Amino acid sequence: MEMVSITDVDTWNCLSREEEQRWREIRNMESWEYSESCSNCNKRQHQIVKAPQHIEVEVWCWTISCYACKKTTPVIWTNGESSRFIRESIRPNTFENLPCAIEQEYPLFKKGFKKTKNVEEHGNTCVHCGAYQGDWFVWHEYLEIAYEPESVSESKIILVALTEYEQLYYANPKQLFRMHHPRKGAYRDLCPDCYDLYKKKKI
Repeated sequence: MEMVSITDVDTWNCLSREEEQRWREIRNMESWEYSESCSNCNKRQHQIVKAPQHIEVEVWCWTISCYACKKTTPVIWTNGESSRFIRESIRPNTFENLPCAIEQEYPLFKKGFKKTKNVEEHGNTCVHCGAYQGDWFVWHEYLEIAYEPESVSESKIILVALTEYEQLYYANPKQLFRMHHPRKGAYRDLCPDCYDLYKKKKI
Protein backbone atom coordinates (compact mmCIF):
# COMPACT_ATOMS: atom_id res chain seq x y z
CA MET A 1 0.00 0.00 0.00
CA GLU A 2 1.17 3.50 -0.82
CA MET A 3 2.43 5.40 2.23
CA VAL A 4 1.85 9.13 2.29
CA SER A 5 2.91 12.09 4.37
CA ILE A 6 0.79 12.88 7.41
CA THR A 7 0.78 16.53 6.30
CA ASP A 8 -1.28 15.50 3.26
CA VAL A 9 -4.25 14.50 5.43
CA ASP A 10 -5.55 18.06 5.60
CA THR A 11 -6.14 18.05 1.84
CA TRP A 12 -8.10 14.78 1.88
CA ASN A 13 -11.82 14.29 2.19
CA CYS A 14 -11.70 11.63 4.90
CA LEU A 15 -14.77 9.62 5.80
CA SER A 16 -16.72 10.53 8.91
CA ARG A 17 -17.29 7.82 11.52
CA GLU A 18 -20.76 7.13 10.08
CA GLU A 19 -19.46 7.05 6.49
CA GLU A 20 -16.65 4.71 7.45
CA GLN A 21 -19.12 2.33 9.09
CA ARG A 22 -21.22 2.36 5.92
CA TRP A 23 -18.09 1.83 3.79
CA ARG A 24 -17.22 -1.25 5.86
CA GLU A 25 -20.73 -2.62 5.42
CA ILE A 26 -20.63 -2.08 1.66
CA ARG A 27 -17.20 -3.70 1.38
CA ASN A 28 -17.94 -6.51 3.87
CA MET A 29 -14.94 -5.38 5.87
CA GLU A 30 -14.28 -6.27 9.50
CA SER A 31 -14.09 -3.47 12.07
CA TRP A 32 -10.44 -4.25 12.85
CA GLU A 33 -9.24 -3.83 9.26
CA TYR A 34 -7.37 -0.54 8.74
CA SER A 35 -8.18 0.42 12.34
CA GLU A 36 -4.70 -0.04 13.83
CA SER A 37 -3.60 2.78 16.10
CA CYS A 38 -0.61 3.69 18.26
CA SER A 39 -0.96 2.10 21.69
CA ASN A 40 0.45 5.26 23.32
CA CYS A 41 -1.13 8.25 21.57
CA ASN A 42 -3.97 6.44 19.68
CA LYS A 43 -2.94 7.99 16.37
CA ARG A 44 -4.49 5.97 13.52
CA GLN A 45 -2.17 4.30 11.06
CA HIS A 46 -4.71 4.67 8.22
CA GLN A 47 -7.24 7.22 7.11
CA ILE A 48 -10.11 6.25 4.81
CA VAL A 49 -10.30 8.78 1.98
CA LYS A 50 -13.51 9.35 0.04
CA ALA A 51 -13.24 9.12 -3.74
CA PRO A 52 -13.22 12.55 -5.45
CA GLN A 53 -16.39 14.03 -6.96
CA HIS A 54 -14.86 13.79 -10.43
CA ILE A 55 -12.27 11.42 -11.85
CA GLU A 56 -10.44 11.27 -15.15
CA VAL A 57 -10.85 8.15 -17.27
CA GLU A 58 -8.83 7.47 -20.40
CA VAL A 59 -10.76 6.10 -23.37
CA TRP A 60 -9.05 4.28 -26.24
CA CYS A 61 -10.42 4.16 -29.78
CA TRP A 62 -9.37 1.76 -32.57
CA THR A 63 -11.00 -0.01 -35.52
CA ILE A 64 -12.34 -3.52 -36.05
CA SER A 65 -14.30 -5.31 -38.75
CA CYS A 66 -18.03 -5.23 -38.03
CA TYR A 67 -19.34 -8.77 -37.58
CA ALA A 68 -22.54 -7.87 -39.50
CA CYS A 69 -21.56 -5.75 -42.52
CA LYS A 70 -17.81 -6.55 -42.43
CA LYS A 71 -16.91 -2.89 -42.88
CA THR A 72 -14.25 -1.22 -40.75
CA THR A 73 -15.78 0.57 -37.77
CA PRO A 74 -14.28 2.33 -34.76
CA VAL A 75 -14.85 0.97 -31.25
CA ILE A 76 -13.90 2.31 -27.84
CA TRP A 77 -12.95 0.86 -24.47
CA THR A 78 -11.69 2.37 -21.25
CA ASN A 79 -8.08 2.05 -20.17
CA GLY A 80 -8.78 0.06 -17.03
CA GLU A 81 -5.76 1.43 -15.15
CA SER A 82 -6.20 5.08 -16.12
CA SER A 83 -7.48 6.42 -12.78
CA ARG A 84 -4.93 7.32 -10.14
CA PHE A 85 -7.47 6.88 -7.33
CA ILE A 86 -9.68 3.93 -8.32
CA ARG A 87 -7.84 0.67 -7.69
CA GLU A 88 -10.23 -1.59 -9.57
CA SER A 89 -10.15 -1.99 -13.34
CA ILE A 90 -12.46 0.53 -15.00
CA ARG A 91 -14.86 -0.62 -17.70
CA PRO A 92 -17.13 1.61 -19.83
CA ASN A 93 -20.10 0.86 -17.54
CA THR A 94 -18.25 0.92 -14.21
CA PHE A 95 -19.68 4.28 -13.11
CA GLU A 96 -23.27 5.43 -13.46
CA ASN A 97 -22.35 8.60 -15.38
CA LEU A 98 -19.50 7.17 -17.45
CA PRO A 99 -21.51 5.70 -20.40
CA CYS A 100 -23.22 9.01 -21.17
CA ALA A 101 -19.94 10.89 -20.77
CA ILE A 102 -18.36 8.54 -23.33
CA GLU A 103 -21.33 8.89 -25.69
CA GLN A 104 -20.88 12.67 -25.73
CA GLU A 105 -17.37 12.16 -27.12
CA TYR A 106 -18.11 9.03 -29.16
CA PRO A 107 -21.74 8.87 -30.41
CA LEU A 108 -21.11 5.31 -31.68
CA PHE A 109 -21.16 4.23 -28.02
CA LYS A 110 -24.90 4.35 -27.48
CA LYS A 111 -27.65 2.70 -25.49
CA GLY A 112 -29.27 -0.38 -26.97
CA PHE A 113 -30.67 -3.80 -26.16
CA LYS A 114 -28.07 -6.51 -25.48
CA LYS A 115 -29.52 -9.95 -26.18
CA THR A 116 -26.77 -11.85 -24.37
CA LYS A 117 -27.47 -9.95 -21.14
CA ASN A 118 -31.19 -9.29 -21.78
CA VAL A 119 -30.67 -5.70 -20.69
CA GLU A 120 -30.61 -2.27 -22.28
CA GLU A 121 -27.31 -0.47 -21.77
CA HIS A 122 -24.56 1.39 -23.61
CA GLY A 123 -22.26 -0.39 -26.03
CA ASN A 124 -20.28 -0.03 -29.25
CA THR A 125 -22.25 0.10 -32.50
CA CYS A 126 -21.13 -0.02 -36.14
CA VAL A 127 -21.04 3.43 -37.72
CA HIS A 128 -22.23 1.90 -41.03
CA CYS A 129 -25.02 -0.57 -40.21
CA GLY A 130 -25.67 0.20 -36.55
CA ALA A 131 -25.06 -3.38 -35.41
CA TYR A 132 -24.06 -3.80 -31.79
CA GLN A 133 -20.44 -4.91 -31.34
CA GLY A 134 -20.33 -7.37 -28.44
CA ASP A 135 -18.58 -6.26 -25.26
CA TRP A 136 -16.80 -9.61 -24.96
CA PHE A 137 -15.19 -9.26 -28.40
CA VAL A 138 -14.25 -5.60 -27.93
CA TRP A 139 -12.84 -6.34 -24.48
CA HIS A 140 -10.65 -9.14 -25.84
CA GLU A 141 -9.42 -6.77 -28.55
CA TYR A 142 -8.60 -4.29 -25.79
CA LEU A 143 -6.58 -6.92 -23.91
CA GLU A 144 -4.48 -7.48 -27.03
CA ILE A 145 -4.06 -3.76 -27.65
CA ALA A 146 -3.04 -3.15 -24.02
CA TYR A 147 0.30 -4.80 -24.90
CA GLU A 148 0.68 -2.56 -27.95
CA PRO A 149 -0.92 0.79 -27.00
CA GLU A 150 0.73 2.44 -30.00
CA SER A 151 -1.86 0.66 -32.17
CA VAL A 152 -4.62 2.79 -30.63
CA SER A 153 -5.80 5.32 -33.19
CA GLU A 154 -7.00 7.82 -30.57
CA SER A 155 -7.14 8.29 -26.82
CA LYS A 156 -9.10 10.85 -24.83
CA ILE A 157 -9.33 11.78 -21.18
CA ILE A 158 -12.95 12.04 -20.05
CA LEU A 159 -14.01 13.71 -16.81
CA VAL A 160 -16.79 11.78 -15.11
CA ALA A 161 -18.82 12.73 -12.02
CA LEU A 162 -19.18 10.08 -9.33
CA THR A 163 -22.41 9.61 -7.39
CA GLU A 164 -22.41 9.89 -3.59
CA TYR A 165 -22.61 6.11 -3.33
CA GLU A 166 -19.66 5.67 -5.71
CA GLN A 167 -17.59 8.16 -3.74
CA LEU A 168 -18.19 6.02 -0.67
CA TYR A 169 -17.82 2.65 -2.40
CA TYR A 170 -14.47 3.54 -3.95
CA ALA A 171 -13.04 5.15 -0.81
CA ASN A 172 -9.41 4.15 -0.24
CA PRO A 173 -7.42 3.52 2.95
CA LYS A 174 -4.20 5.56 3.02
CA GLN A 175 -1.30 4.51 5.23
CA LEU A 176 0.17 7.45 7.14
CA PHE A 177 3.14 5.74 8.78
CA ARG A 178 4.81 2.42 9.46
CA MET A 179 4.04 0.95 12.85
CA HIS A 180 6.87 -0.08 15.19
CA HIS A 181 6.52 -3.12 17.44
CA PRO A 182 8.84 -2.97 20.47
CA ARG A 183 9.95 -6.33 21.83
CA LYS A 184 9.97 -5.12 25.42
CA GLY A 185 7.65 -3.00 27.51
CA ALA A 186 3.90 -2.46 27.62
CA TYR A 187 3.52 -0.95 24.15
CA ARG A 188 2.78 -3.32 21.29
CA ASP A 189 2.33 -0.80 18.47
CA LEU A 190 3.96 2.62 18.32
CA CYS A 191 3.87 5.38 15.72
CA PRO A 192 7.26 6.83 14.71
CA ASP A 193 7.00 9.77 17.16
CA CYS A 194 6.13 7.56 20.11
CA TYR A 195 8.76 5.03 19.08
CA ASP A 196 11.39 7.78 19.31
CA LEU A 197 10.15 8.49 22.84
CA TYR A 198 10.31 4.77 23.63
CA LYS A 199 13.93 4.53 22.44
CA LYS A 200 14.79 7.56 24.63
CA LYS A 201 13.02 5.81 27.52
CA LYS A 202 10.59 8.70 27.90
CA ILE A 203 7.54 6.42 27.84
